[in-house]
Amino acid sequence: MDKFLETYEVATTGDWFPKGQQWYRPIVCPWLAEHENSNQGTSTCIVYTEGGGYGFDCKHRCESKTWKEFRAEVQGRFSERGFSFVEDAPEAVIGRNKSDVAQAVEIVEELDPELKATPLPKYPIDAFEDTIYLDFAKRAAEGNFVPLEFFVEGAMTYAGAISALNIRHKRSEEITARLYTVLLAFAGIGKGTTFRRIRKFAPAHRIMDDVNPEKSIPKTCSALLARPASENGLNDALLKHVHVLLEFEEMDRLMEKTEIKGSGGALMSIIRTCFDDIRPGITTCKGREVAADTAFLSLLGAMTPSLWRRAMEGRDSYGSGLGGRFNLVASNEDRTSSTLLSMDVGDLETRLEQIFSKLDGETAVIDTDSAALKLLDEWWNDNSRGKPHYNRVNVITHRKALHLAWIRGLSVITPEIMRQALRLADYLVGVREVFAVSKGEDRAAIGENRVLHILWQISPKAVSARQIVAFLDGTISRAGVFNALKSLTGSGEADRVQINPVIGRPYAVFRASKLSR
Repeated sequence: MDKFLETYEVATTGDWFPKGQQWYRPIVCPWLAEHENSNQGTSTCIVYTEGGGYGFDCKHRCESKTWKEFRAEVQGRFSERGFSFVEDAPEAVIGRNKSDVAQAVEIVEELDPELKATPLPKYPIDAFEDTIYLDFAKRAAEGNFVPLEFFVEGAMTYAGAISALNIRHKRSEEITARLYTVLLAFAGIGKGTTFRRIRKFAPAHRIMDDVNPEKSIPKTCSALLARPASENGLNDALLKHVHVLLEFEEMDRLMEKTEIKGSGGALMSIIRTCFDDIRPGITTCKGREVAADTAFLSLLGAMTPSLWRRAMEGRDSYGSGLGGRFNLVASNEDRTSSTLLSMDVGDLETRLEQIFSKLDGETAVIDTDSAALKLLDEWWNDNSRGKPHYNRVNVITHRKALHLAWIRGLSVITPEIMRQALRLADYLVGVREVFAVSKGEDRAAIGENRVLHILWQISPKAVSARQIVAFLDGTISRAGVFNALKSLTGSGEADRVQINPVIGRPYAVFRASKLSR
């Protein structure tokens, strides 16, 4: 590393010093001109992590820069100079020949020791520019670390539940405003905050906790919040209001009650049916003298990634099951705020009330431009064949395009709006791939498939066994992870590379082999 710095004339300002399992050397930042002040000291360092790899750490405005960006920047200044970590530091790794050594060094450089979860696709937040959804999300996200996309998708789900059939597509009954949205995030990031703030998106008289049919007639654009634990509970809610928003801050409770690992309970069957239909299929029986015959259901729930995987374990959840109906939104954020400030919704409630009041008197009928339909058809035909995790993504995409047109006051889904919706579709597919449920005949097989799935998601990069244990968040024991890696390397589905660094203890990293795809 010192030779690398010398080759590309990176000035050092101090010697190597240790911090836990990391070694730091202060340098002059290549982006020093962008710093907010001239203080240096140890604020910019190159880093070597034992059991990890090389890194770049700056406490100034370039703090988001990575090792790869640092290396590209300094090498770009002297492009005529050549440098090889292998030739100058062959003892850094063990390999059968020089190419093996070079490959292993590249793996070390690609290894991100700070990675705590399987990487997620980037959410295309700019698809919602100039919409009240994004305006609300920006206000709701002030003073906390809840991602904007949670508030955007939550607000859109609420709006769809309230507007219900007052927004419809001109040519397709399945293209409605309803969404079944599930937020996937680590425990403790503020699910309660997320739900409390999303509830403030809608005017209070539009989203209700209860309805007394004898005393209150709900407005056309309104919905009842419900958290039923059974078919009877949902029936009771639907008898009060046909527009019901199922809201579950802890959605694992719903998953347990609906017996998703078995043939499915009656409640899950109704929820599954009502994604596409307004006829819930509830019948009268002993103890249920009156059955609701109409239902416009929407759903907003939250789960941790580990609970999601456990709930769906061993099943083709994106095929014929409930999983194919879910609009998944995920985050790897693990920071929390020490103090939450009050949210200022400003004029948003007034603006939204004007939008819903217009719908009370006149249904919004929205068509799709033929060129926009062609874009959706091409995307679907090019990507979806034989891939269960694409199930109903075309429907969800068209529904989001409906939202994007309606909230902007348009009567037609244009090609530009469809392109925005397709970017959201790519994101949804990416999240479903990350959280694809591992199948298997027994626990060992399911464990191997889970580990292999993580290696696929990281590929072509490598990860350490310790990182895989963290990614799985307790769904597999440490011993189970090591046994799975041993089996996968033995079968040739995973590659194991032994790293012997100059500083620190030897360690191994793993990545999916080319044969496993």
